[in-house]
This record gives sequence, structure tokens and C-alpha cells, in this order.
Amino acid sequence: AGSVWIYIVPKKFVAEAVIEVRPSSNDVITSSFFGTQFESIKSQESLSAVSDQLELPDKWMVRQDVVIRILKGIIDTSITLQRLLCHHPLDDGSRGG
Repeated sequence: AGSVWIYIVPKKFVAEAVIEVRPSSNDVITSSFFGTQFESIKSQESLSAVSDQLELPDKWMVRQDVVIRILKGIIDTSITLQRLLCHHPLDDGSRGG
């Protein structure tokens, strides 16, 4: 019975991407700034472009709106504050930051 279960369960792949967000000189970096960036990543327009480029409706045999709903459900956006507070664009690293 175990081998049958493994055969019929769809494969699940996991990937991780690191996206560097560089604010313009007019942007103030706050938690809402990053929230806006995350909303942009998960927007209908962005996910639709990804779906089209990867031809997901054809590969998954579902409608575009279903693909976008699935993508929204599996995308996890989070922020890592690693070096965010101590990194400065002009820092040459000599200060140990």
C-alpha cells in the first residue's frame, strides 16, 4: 500500500530565491516599504507574467486564474534583516560591518 501512495502523490519541488530590493533615493525604508514590495511580487500582474512565461496553465492543465491562486498560496515572502541595519552602500568593509 505504501508504494501505491508514493506513486500517486504528486511531486513537490521547493526553491528559494533571494531578491535584493534597492530603494530609490526618494524611498524611506520602513516595514511598509517592504510590505509594498512583497505585495508587488505576489500581485496578479507579476504572477500572471510568471504563469505565461512558464506556460503553467498548459503544463498544469488548469485555467490561468487557478494557476495564480495556487502561486499566491505557495509563495512565502519574508525579510531577512541580515546586515540591513549595518550595511551602507559606501561601506568598504573596514569597519567590520
